[in-house]
Amino acid sequence: MDLFADASKPEEEEEHYEHPGEEDVDGEPEDDFNAAWEVLEVARSLYEAQKDASEESKLRLADTYMLLGDVSLETGVLT
Repeated sequence: MDLFADASKPEEEEEHYEHPGEEDVDGEPEDDFNAAWEVLEVARSLYEAQKDASEESKLRLADTYMLLGDVSLETGVLT
């Protein structure tokens, strides 16, 4: 691979690389919802695994469930 040859290419010749799973559908933020869902699932599992079960962790778990519901409504996916 010749890095100097690649650097001298005009911008219009550069290739466009898409991220895996990225779809070009009129700017639909499907990947953002998937990322939000995954982060909220991790948060849910962490809050459920806490053994002290303080009032604050219970409230955060409830908030996490509410946000998971919001994401589900936005994507139209029922789980």
